[in-house]
Amino acid sequence: MHLDPTTLALQLVNFLALVLLLRRFLFRPVLAAIDRREAAQTARRRDAEGALAETQAARDAVAADRVALASDAARLRAEAHEAAEAERRRILDAARQSADALRQAAADRINSERRQAEAELTVRAGELAVTLTTRLLTDAQPDVADQVFATALITELAGMQPDQKAALLGLDGAITLTIARPWPEERHQALLSLLPPDRVEWVVDPDLIAGVELSAPHNLIEHSWRAALTAAREGLQA
Repeated sequence: MHLDPTTLALQLVNFLALVLLLRRFLFRPVLAAIDRREAAQTARRRDAEGALAETQAARDAVAADRVALASDAARLRAEAHEAAEAERRRILDAARQSADALRQAAADRINSERRQAEAELTVRAGELAVTLTTRLLTDAQPDVADQVFATALITELAGMQPDQKAALLGLDGAITLTIARPWPEERHQALLSLLPPDRVEWVVDPDLIAGVELSAPHNLIEHSWRAALTAAREGLQA
């Protein structure tokens, strides 16, 4: 089946339109567009088969007329019939190959669009889940969460051997403790008792939601809702 530049341009416009519709409206418009495209392809295949049938009928009529000619026309009739059969097979093969190629291209395009839609839905669902979780955690007793995360960091530091702690904290450089909101003094002191106090800098960052992050020159320890949500987001997008 011959495809002129206009047909190819129309196919490209259809493809771009499908991509835009998929991003805007997701599955239902995509499925409707797929149904319309399959209907158009079916109509084109029917037209091609009808044209082949008409061509074959015309050749059969010519062959019937030649039957009445003189005996020397028999050879010409046989040659014409053989040529007609070869042409019919060529046209049928070309039409079948074209139809198969169109079917495969449509199937590949549909699968690609479906995979893209599924990936976009997964990302959007993950972002929505993280956003909702962030809102819930912000309102869910952050002081209690601060205490739990602080206890986890204090327990971790208290359980380290001196050489482990030295490797973690380094010999010099600032040690930054990032918290979501100011802590009670006793919690400050409990954590400072496990660190070199002259190197500790406190930073308040509400984006932490709750918890504490310890940043040494070459290491980072995260005990916070922000770190947990970041890990969750990365896990959903993997």
